[in-house]
Amino acid sequence: MNEFQRISIYHPPGIAIWESILKGVFQFARPDLPWLIATNTGADVERMRKWEPVGAIVQCASEKEAETFNQLGIPIVNVAREASELWFPSVQIDDVEVGRMAAKYFLERGFESLACYRVNNRDFMTARLEGFSEIASQQGVPVSEFQVTRFQSDQLFLAPDSELVSWLNGLPKPTGLLAATDALGLAVLSACRSADIGIPDDISVLGVSNNELLCHLEYP
Repeated sequence: MNEFQRISIYHPPGIAIWESILKGVFQFARPDLPWLIATNTGADVERMRKWEPVGAIVQCASEKEAETFNQLGIPIVNVAREASELWFPSVQIDDVEVGRMAAKYFLERGFESLACYRVNNRDFMTARLEGFSEIASQQGVPVSEFQVTRFQSDQLFLAPDSELVSWLNGLPKPTGLLAATDALGLAVLSACRSADIGIPDDISVLGVSNNELLCHLEYP
């Protein structure tokens, strides 16, 4: 009898956090568990079924995908934030705690003015702002907020948003600024550079995601 258990991992391409998720899986499994782990970026159920996995970790972001994975008839763990209420057990980031950690980071360094830049229709960014504002409020520190309705990474290579630049110019100096994602953080840095705002002396920017490749695009 084959002692190895096959674990299938499905994730769409281009999502930076998956490298960290995979490292976590490997750290848990190695060296004690005899798992054969297969990763793929296509939710091809028939191909996954032929491989005969005993379980799967998936990025399942819609009910349609959930129905597809459910056909496998095996235990599924979902790590997609957008669909955490679907049929499968879900492992998620505590986004409120992310915001709390960010606020504590700035407050421990003596900042008396805080700010947050986010997209307004994304629940996880709202949760990060909630935690950020909670800790700031406890210390009597004001939080200024700037939000946009839509943001795509190609905007990083366009002229900075004039309203964002105006908001940054109006912030007290120094200010600790939480960018709800690393991409938004890069947008803030670009806008600060265009307005000759010093980083980190005038505005200290903290992004979220640990997307090292994206962060290395920026200078400094």
